[in-house]
Amino acid sequence: MTLLLPLAGALILSLLRLPRRVQGLVGAGSILLAFLSGLLMVSSGGGPGPYPFAAHGALSQPGVEVQLGTWLAAGTLRIPLGLWVDGLTAVFVLVITGVGFLIHVYSLGYMAGESDADYGRYFASMNLFVAAMLLLVLADSFPLLLVGWAGVGFTSYLLIGFWYTRPAAVVAARKAFILNTVGDVGLILAIALMAARLGTVDFTGVLGPAGAAALAAHPAVATWIGLLLFVAAAAKSAQLPLQAWLSDAMEGPTPVSALIHAATMVTAGVYLIARTQAVYAASPAAAAWAGDLGALTAFAAATVGVFSYDIKRLLAYSTMSQVGYMISGVAFGAVAAGVSHVVTHAFFKALLFMAVGLVMHAVSDERDMRRMGGLARRLPLARWGFLAGALALAGIPPFAGFWSKDAVMGGLLHGGDLFAYALLALAALLTPFYIFRAYYLTFGGKYRGEGEVHPHASRSLQWPTVVLAVLAVVGGIFAVLLQSGWGTALDPGSMAISTVLALIGWGAAWSIYRGGDIRADAWTAGALGAAVRSEYGWEGLWQGALVRPAHGVAAWLLGAWEGRAWPAAQSATAAGAAALGHGLSLWQSGLVRRYALSMFCGAALLLLWALVR
Repeated sequence: MTLLLPLAGALILSLLRLPRRVQGLVGAGSILLAFLSGLLMVSSGGGPGPYPFAAHGALSQPGVEVQLGTWLAAGTLRIPLGLWVDGLTAVFVLVITGVGFLIHVYSLGYMAGESDADYGRYFASMNLFVAAMLLLVLADSFPLLLVGWAGVGFTSYLLIGFWYTRPAAVVAARKAFILNTVGDVGLILAIALMAARLGTVDFTGVLGPAGAAALAAHPAVATWIGLLLFVAAAAKSAQLPLQAWLSDAMEGPTPVSALIHAATMVTAGVYLIARTQAVYAASPAAAAWAGDLGALTAFAAATVGVFSYDIKRLLAYSTMSQVGYMISGVAFGAVAAGVSHVVTHAFFKALLFMAVGLVMHAVSDERDMRRMGGLARRLPLARWGFLAGALALAGIPPFAGFWSKDAVMGGLLHGGDLFAYALLALAALLTPFYIFRAYYLTFGGKYRGEGEVHPHASRSLQWPTVVLAVLAVVGGIFAVLLQSGWGTALDPGSMAISTVLALIGWGAAWSIYRGGDIRADAWTAGALGAAVRSEYGWEGLWQGALVRPAHGVAAWLLGAWEGRAWPAAQSATAAGAAALGHGLSLWQSGLVRRYALSMFCGAALLLLWALVR
């Protein structure tokens, strides 16, 4: 039921013409019912003990497979059709549906200005997006996971390009789809390698004791599978070198950004690596590549956030950075810490996007912080919501992010990967700086915009923001319970180091920007700032290496083939057909002796062929 309810909502909204109020009710209601169904699934257990918030070690217990049949059988390869439920699945299901429901409710007010047709199209796409993500985390085999994986990519294309009349939105949607397709290819190749070398593609066969033993016996195979899986994870979770789509995805509606960043798409890569721990345990090399690139993404994205003017793009870089923490944690075996950061990040990142949405609604969709300021009194809910999210993101105790992000760093510190730990520590220093820079420039000082500020927050915009603000403050309890459920404990020494770094970063932002004066930001306007804002020229690299050469080949084909060769081929074909027709018409003279001669020649040729053979 958890999976079918959002899918049913998408079908109803797509096939039926419903009143606007009913469209919103179906869109948000189906996700609420899915959340309640998920809670029922979790509370009823189905494995050794209830989970996920149960006894010590309960989350690490084996899961339950619900067999629905056989999808495909070819030779010795059998692909089951079923669902897999364990502690990891339960956590993701509750985050996807719980935070997803709040975002759907927020959308009721945020998208109120759309036409009835676009309103229904929006909620149908959102429901389908959630259904695809649920299939991804509930699948019991890698091919079925691939179906959800591709479904998430397709529906993100629909949502990022929702405003299809805007060229920037269309280009952003296309870019996200193409880069995610690269990740899809990585996952397909990994599945093919599993089938060829392990003889199975279901979770029990690949990740169970037999599969783990086979992977350990063939570390090269495990390394290739792990690297291909990371390619898939990097594309979905916007990690180096496939991160370029996420900042452009801000062209979609703000609730879409909240859903993609907080509860669904970008955490899919984290889920994939957490699910395939047996692969990375058998290949330290693949784990090192994934973990170190995740840490490098965390640091690089944080530096871009320091120089960003666009407040939505700043949150996008923040997401890249925080997902880098998660990827690094789960790749190096700190699964409890990485997954608990998925949960807390869903709370405070959705909150930050909602607060920014309230700001944008009030200032005519302005996103440049240089044209904001002085909004604290005019938009108190947005101000306090953003502040709670900023404190959680920065890792200030006792806010939610403190209990999960610091746990990731503690896992790396004790796991011995000092390179990754150093990068994450630098990111932990920069994170409070850039998020409080955004806070002071947006809400402090005087208003710098050209138009008037028009606060208009309906109840559907207000109460999801309030709920998430509360979770950003106290949601750390979920992180602690999750880590306890996986049998891990927090490290006080690492937490102390992280707290000091967070306070230093916040203090630096306060000392520079506390007055909200935009002149204090002049140091970001130079050549260095421009270089960093361009993501270190990464977009130019992609354009030069792939996009412009592809356009050049297309232009050549257009001129050489479609402009000259193809018309010439068409003319030659037509002329040849005409000549052949004319030649054959010579035999259609009506003279009996010519027909008799033709029959004689044909019979002679047949006789000659029979004799020669």
